[in-house]
Amino acid sequence: MTPNDIYPQFGPSWRPGQYEAITRLLDYSGRHIVLSLPVGVGKSLVALSYAKLSGLRSVVLTSTRALQDQYAKEFGEAVHDIRGLRNYPCSLLLDRGSRDTTCDLGPCHDSEECVYRNGGCDYYDRIEGARDAQIVLTNYSMYYTLKEAGLLHKLGKRELLICDEAHDAAARLGSYVGVGLNPREVRFPFNADQLDIGFHYIKVSDAK
Repeated sequence: MTPNDIYPQFGPSWRPGQYEAITRLLDYSGRHIVLSLPVGVGKSLVALSYAKLSGLRSVVLTSTRALQDQYAKEFGEAVHDIRGLRNYPCSLLLDRGSRDTTCDLGPCHDSEECVYRNGGCDYYDRIEGARDAQIVLTNYSMYYTLKEAGLLHKLGKRELLICDEAHDAAARLGSYVGVGLNPREVRFPFNADQLDIGFHYIKVSDAK
């Protein structure tokens, strides 16, 4: 078996260590596995080859937008790429001739009903389309956003979660749910019991 048999754009030969890593992943029967490979070995091909050959419905998470761009460029239509609101044009704002037309500025965020919510919105249509894809590509922040918004089920039942740059996962989660206090916002002395801070705990070990 060569890369040509899985993703032809990668050519006929494996880089050193790639085939051995894929074989080890396919032979592993446990629930969790950590794979540490040297820089330049081609981890994206290892991850996506494992996802495709296993036949499992997968989610691939990246730590940065640049890495997500790389996956999308290398694998094209083989992955269903989902991004944040600001990456999609708002159909309703376009209808109104607005200059600022990304979905993060959409009137629906101000509780205005949108005629495109159930069809015609690039953002929500992209999420809905993930249900039929074997491999979904997104980033940690977007994954947490979908979880918080109650939209993670829109991806359909998932059997495999691949965390690229997994050492960044905790920090990405912390930046998403963390609470920052500016010294100007805090008056000392104060009674800590008067603080009203809500925390949301997100389980990311299971993509289902």
